[in-house]
Amino acid sequence: MSQLPTTPLISSSGMPSHAGQTVRVIGKITSIAGSQVHIQTSDQGLVEVVLNRETELHPEGYVEVVGKVSEDGSTLREFSCVHFGHDIDMKLVDEVVSLSPNFPRLFTDESAMQH
Repeated sequence: MSQLPTTPLISSSGMPSHAGQTVRVIGKITSIAGSQVHIQTSDQGLVEVVLNRETELHPEGYVEVVGKVSEDGSTLREFSCVHFGHDIDMKLVDEVVSLSPNFPRLFTDESAMQH
């Protein structure tokens, strides 16, 4: 049985250790300037996200961004973004971030699954 690729759910503190990798980040939008958005993650840190030209975001609320961490671990280049509304329990998100490495199948990239 082959191992399916995973997309780890991380917070800002996980960016450097996932340099060059595709990850998921959930956070609150704190600012949008052109093609860049800053989101505050569950560990209270900020992640700078470089958006696709086609991406349109609400100027506030919570999002999940799937993207590739830059080689230096400083930014996230967005592949996709989902708006999660205005009310998320970030303490619960932080618990999921902490537990997710123990359950990688929950974060399997479905596009890689073979039927």
